[in-house]
Amino acid sequence: ASGEMKAPASIRLVVCILTQQGRGQDTLDMVRTLTFYNVPFTWVDQNPRLRFGLEYHDDNRLGYSLEVGFGNRHLNHKRLENLVWGEAYSFFEVRSEIKWYKLEAGQFSSYFGAEVFYYNMTDHLSNNSYYPDRNTEELLYDEADFRKEKIAFQFKAGIKFLATKRFVMDFNQGIGLAYRHIRYSNVVNPRIAVDDFDEWGWPESYKNGGKYLLLQFSPGVRIGMVIGRL
Repeated sequence: ASGEMKAPASIRLVVCILTQQGRGQDTLDMVRTLTFYNVPFTWVDQNPRLRFGLEYHDDNRLGYSLEVGFGNRHLNHKRLENLVWGEAYSFFEVRSEIKWYKLEAGQFSSYFGAEVFYYNMTDHLSNNSYYPDRNTEELLYDEADFRKEKIAFQFKAGIKFLATKRFVMDFNQGIGLAYRHIRYSNVVNPRIAVDDFDEWGWPESYKNGGKYLLLQFSPGVRIGMVIGRL
């Protein structure tokens, strides 16, 4: 009679699985989560674009993320009105990062990371100036095609909060080295700028043509949403 009161083994197994899944959904931690996030401040950057990505946080204190960003005249029209960029503005970037989570305390974690990224920006500029290379004179032009490429590697440190079961905030800081190449081509009416003192100090970076190795320094904020628990 006592055997008749027990549920079949298959039913008990299903109930056990569903119970464990329910507990996992109620736990405020980031282990084995897949997060979709946006980087909001790139929208108001000097090179405005939309940037978003995915991160998987495994159960061995490691995280893997991939981001892409893109901008153009149609997407960033309002922001570009206050900048030097023209009607042909186009921006694309891709970033890959691996993180090691030093601390994982429920809904809070801190991490160290290594990131590599590449971006490519092009435009057609008018009535401006540039320096073709180091130690060269400033040239004025009526029109010119502009292209900037950068590839960089940087070390990062950050903290991450899981505010609810799904909402994530990530604050980070990176430092590293970058290789930058700026090219001006199809320059119309180039001429040496004479007695032009309206710009003191260092010229804006987009005017410095040529290849440079630079120190890369990049604070960042990510806002994310947990879209899966694996």
